Amino acid sequence: MNPTLPDIPQSIALYLQRATESLLTAKLVLDNSYFLFGVINRLYYACFYAASALMISKGLSVNRHKSIMPLLSLHFVKPGVLDNKWLNLYSTLLRARSKGDYDVSWDFKRSDVETLYSESEAFIKEITRMLLPIIPPETLNAIKEAEELMREEESSEEDDGYFEDE
Repeated sequence: MNPTLPDIPQSIALYLQRATESLLTAKLVLDNSYFLFGVINRLYYACFYAASALMISKGLSVNRHKSIMPLLSLHFVKPGVLDNKWLNLYSTLLRARSKGDYDVSWDFKRSDVETLYSESEAFIKEITRMLLPIIPPETLNAIKEAEELMREEESSEEDDGYFEDE
């Protein structure tokens, strides 16, 4: 990931769009299955894409997943631009994704995964807010459409009428 200067706003937008889509995928899997390791995988990648967008905004290149944490710390947490809780969330998701992907005996608690989902959603919203001034409008619309799909999915679950007495 090393976009040229003119590609930086578009690259940031595409990474944020991928983050939003990965978050939506995590929500769909969380709501419709018991495959919690898949939810963790998508949450990690959602946050990875959002963090990558931040790195691009500073002209930084990321070639390994573990390199995100020290870069987040050095360029965003230490200067006070980003709260340390987001670094902790990223670290937690990185470890959980590794466990879920490589340790087939590892199991996740639904309540923990639901908490990680909420925290990941807040992380992506925070990064999107930070980068809003440099996101091209057409891609911002795609991000908003993905967020609208998430809201529609949540509202249809609340009022789907499947279990109402007739």
